[in-house]
Amino acid sequence: MKILIISEAFPYPPVTGDRIRVFNLIKYLSKFHDIYLTGFLVNEDEKKHIPEMKKYCKEVHTVTAHKISKFRHLPGIIKALFTGQPLDSKFVFYKPMVRIIQDILKRNKMDLIQIEHSFMAEYVKIIPKNHNIKKALTFHNICYVQYKRLFQTEKRFFRKIRNLFNWLAMETWEPRTAALFDKCITVSEIDKEMILKKGRNLNISVVPNGIDIQKFIRLAKTEKNNLIFIGKMSYQPNEDAVLYFVHEIFPFIKEKISDAKFYIVGPNPPEEIIALAENKNIIVTGFVKNLTPYYRNSKVSIVPLRAGGGTRLKILESMGLGRPVVSTSIGCEGICVQQGRNIFIADDPSAFARRCIQLMSDKRTWNRITKNGRELVEKRYSWEKIGNELRLEYESMIQGPVTTRQNN
Repeated sequence: MKILIISEAFPYPPVTGDRIRVFNLIKYLSKFHDIYLTGFLVNEDEKKHIPEMKKYCKEVHTVTAHKISKFRHLPGIIKALFTGQPLDSKFVFYKPMVRIIQDILKRNKMDLIQIEHSFMAEYVKIIPKNHNIKKALTFHNICYVQYKRLFQTEKRFFRKIRNLFNWLAMETWEPRTAALFDKCITVSEIDKEMILKKGRNLNISVVPNGIDIQKFIRLAKTEKNNLIFIGKMSYQPNEDAVLYFVHEIFPFIKEKISDAKFYIVGPNPPEEIIALAENKNIIVTGFVKNLTPYYRNSKVSIVPLRAGGGTRLKILESMGLGRPVVSTSIGCEGICVQQGRNIFIADDPSAFARRCIQLMSDKRTWNRITKNGRELVEKRYSWEKIGNELRLEYESMIQGPVTTRQNN
């Protein structure tokens, strides 16, 4: 079977949630099928990573997403306002990418096209009507829910207005565009229910996120009272989560544990996040090649999200590495966790702080939560298991019976 994957983010290096998912599923699917990949590069330097993906893909094609001035965007923004098209989907529709996809389809008889992220779904419209190609759309999160939550938490006026427009636009556009696909994939049952509220006739299957069990080996406990947040900091829900934690939760923790430090680890931190490092107890690292030393140096992993969607790979990774997690309800949404058994969940700032303090000061609780968290990811969230689930979904779309062929 020939599968064309159209991804917004180039999947290597697998350092953010969507890249990690796409990379690991390509790695697995390539054992059974021929994968063709297209994706966007942030800059020309990322071309050095193309050879890594060629290990798993028959063809790899990229487009460098050069930043376009606001003035040049203006006609498209005005058109989007009148047509109801979300701005995020408008800004990722590049003519060079269209030409690449058209060329791939002209030279190869594809069996299936898989598009990553609903805001990339516009590319389905360039597939010729007479091509008998099955089409699948992966929802890494449900965008209309994400923007609604961002609108509710955002205080800055222009960001709030943009989130309002994207929320209202996505609420109708997202399910309408999803209806153009033969199959939709969500990463959790909750996300499936959310999109079905707006598009009842969609064909949806759940294929969750996961981790590489062999790679993520449980780490020894550190005596340092460090907390860690990991995520792409240009992602607005992550920025909001960090600011919320620093301003409303961290002061409670410092009252009880004076030597507590907070590590903010992830690429592209905006100025407001960088400025937090003026506090000697807050460390902003930016991009790091290897996350493991930062996990090893931390006692508790926090996920204080108030917006966003999908499922957080950072939670699964933390559990795999033996780091207990304190999360909001939204932060751990869609993951089969149990309060007090393998995670602590708290939506109130003082309650969130108390759970962090408990894990930093109570060894028995720390050991219990980390042990149960590791057991959960081993049983449910390995990429091998999840990759097989996706393979079965796609093979049933194309040919019915499951194949057992494996390429050498």
